[in-house]
Amino acid sequence: FIMKRKEFEEIISFIKSNKCKKLKDLINQVKDMFEAKFSYQTLVSICLIHHQNHVKRTIHDKSTDACIEKYYSTFLQSKRDGKSHKNSALVEIATENNIPPLLLARLILHRHLKLKAEKSDHAETNERVNLKTEVARLVKDPFLIEDKVLSWEVRQCILHDFGYGQVTDSVRSLIGSEYEHKLVTHVKELNIPFQTEVDLKKLGFDKTPDIKLEIPFKLKDQVVCWIESKASFGTPEEHMYYVNKQYNSYWNRFGPGLVIYWFGFVDELAHDMLKKNILVMDRFPLPAEVSFYNPA
Repeated sequence: FIMKRKEFEEIISFIKSNKCKKLKDLINQVKDMFEAKFSYQTLVSICLIHHQNHVKRTIHDKSTDACIEKYYSTFLQSKRDGKSHKNSALVEIATENNIPPLLLARLILHRHLKLKAEKSDHAETNERVNLKTEVARLVKDPFLIEDKVLSWEVRQCILHDFGYGQVTDSVRSLIGSEYEHKLVTHVKELNIPFQTEVDLKKLGFDKTPDIKLEIPFKLKDQVVCWIESKASFGTPEEHMYYVNKQYNSYWNRFGPGLVIYWFGFVDELAHDMLKKNILVMDRFPLPAEVSFYNPA
């Protein structure tokens, strides 16, 4: 779906003014407000992108030593009161302070391990540096956390976090793979040779599109040499990130190309990218829209 800038800003304004403290509740309210005009996938993608960008901008101020100490003290008090196992104390603390549950769990776990190391007289510099690795290991498998209450709390944070964590990452990865497979299927139907991202990396390329066409085709009076699949909505901010990190590199290496935002994008992005000889669409082009050079 190609969305006008005004429509996109209306959704963002609604998100910013919404009082919901849980991402899941926010997504439901956005769906109820805008589902008559936009698909559920489009709205969820916009909510997730906004949520992640908001977290990046605010997490520093919410993860100072003083803040972490406050969160940890609240958690310990809840643990002493026996409230944990009824309702997750960490999920409630995260909700109250507008922090993704899993990010809070990482902060609490790091604080817990640091205190444990200090009590064991192992608070040397190397041990403190390794705490990050240990936190990552335990978050990956919370059943390895020795403190049973904290183990349960971390698991609850993973289950209740709709923006970060293993569950969300797995879902996002599966959706991305689904649409990459969809792209490959469409390209095969054109009956032309191509190379995938895996093929290109075997040849030594570091930054690669999802598809590199061995025989470029013409689309909308422009040559297409490569195709990139994005199973997300193309917001202006997210799009500029990809322009700088990916699309410019693709153009320099392989020439003009095509970017597909399967869940839609803000209309002005397509116009701006034409200046770079890169097309932007929300679908794979129809066979009738594609033409090939005929030497005859």
